[in-house]
Amino acid sequence: MHRIEARKLWLDTVELYKEYQKEDKRKYENLYRDYFHETDGYNVFSKSFHIYNCVWDFYIYIDRYPKPVKTYFVSVLDMETYAMILRQDAMIRKFTKLCFYIEEKIEPYNTIDNDLKNLNG
Repeated sequence: MHRIEARKLWLDTVELYKEYQKEDKRKYENLYRDYFHETDGYNVFSKSFHIYNCVWDFYIYIDRYPKPVKTYFVSVLDMETYAMILRQDAMIRKFTKLCFYIEEKIEPYNTIDNDLKNLNG
């Protein structure tokens, strides 16, 4: 499996991030709910998704520990080699914006907080 940080797939995420900032965040909140189910751990994987003309599955991997939360695309495809093609795909654009949402809204994993919750039941 290959993994690439979501922001590193793009040479310059500034324009894409500007688009994301103008969009309704509920769209990404719903997308997050659709693709992520088990989100309590410090390593979280999305359900698989496909991009146009590609036979391999893609996933988003969230690393919640340590701070800050980081997001990665994961696939058997060597994404660095095909980065130019991937950047043109509508699904990759949409899921990169989802990664922006995740990095802004999802809390880092904190074992102390989780241990206290489990203790207090």
